Amino acid sequence: MKLKNILYSLLFFGALFFSGQEIAKAQEAKIDYEDEVVIDSDLDGLTDQGEIQLFKTNPSLPDTDSDGLLDGAEILDGTDPLINNLEEVLKETEKNTSWAWYFSRASGFLAYFFLWCSIFLGLAIRNRLLRKFVKPLYSFDFHSFTSISAVFWGLFHGVSFVFHEEPYAMKLKEVFIPWFFERDFIDSQYMALGIITFYIMVVLVLTSVFKKIIPFKIWRVIHFLNLIILPSVVIHAIFIGTDLQNEITRNIFYFSVLILIPFYFSNLYSMLNKRFQSKTKDEK
Repeated sequence: MKLKNILYSLLFFGALFFSGQEIAKAQEAKIDYEDEVVIDSDLDGLTDQGEIQLFKTNPSLPDTDSDGLLDGAEILDGTDPLINNLEEVLKETEKNTSWAWYFSRASGFLAYFFLWCSIFLGLAIRNRLLRKFVKPLYSFDFHSFTSISAVFWGLFHGVSFVFHEEPYAMKLKEVFIPWFFERDFIDSQYMALGIITFYIMVVLVLTSVFKKIIPFKIWRVIHFLNLIILPSVVIHAIFIGTDLQNEITRNIFYFSVLILIPFYFSNLYSMLNKRFQSKTKDEK
């Protein structure tokens, strides 16, 4: 089987090499360089004069029609570098995309949605301006439901990567143990941050469920970890969230975060102010 793959690879690269040679010969035969230096300014596989005289593409743009394919690659593939083939590229990408990839994206969206609801409810019920509007909708059970749902979908989001195709497939220990990756991932620190954030969410949910049997002071100290979740999730999403490459998704995400930020800092200020006042009273 390995020998067969090697032969296929040799045939592919051989065809690619000879095709490139044919393009070069075609350019040399039809292009007049007038003793100028032969250069490829945009590194798309076509010389500047070849683009100007023969292919009519832009010598300063590697992808003249902005369809995600380099001009030289389109010439090799037999497609027109002046016609946008983005729809065809997307259809081909969809065919090659596994169900696990879509499941990862969907579960990631759901995990963030329920986490956002949980954080918003927790912040809004403590805010004087929003309390009147949120209080009728707020209940500890509903708050717990959103938190548990965020953990549930966060778990599915991580485990789904086990079912991905190479080179994106991960093992269970890579999903659950931070910095325990067998391969060198470019963004391993952000993956590890996502795993740690998941465990913080699990701890917060468990302490909320068993709140009645946990001393209040311990419960309150543990729930200071709430302050870490939002920035950690934002960093994790920005640096390795592939869906944020889409402008609409990215704008929705940033807008949802901006909604939380003023209440987040307002509650933080209120909490620190109360602690400062209580210490001042104790000193007196």
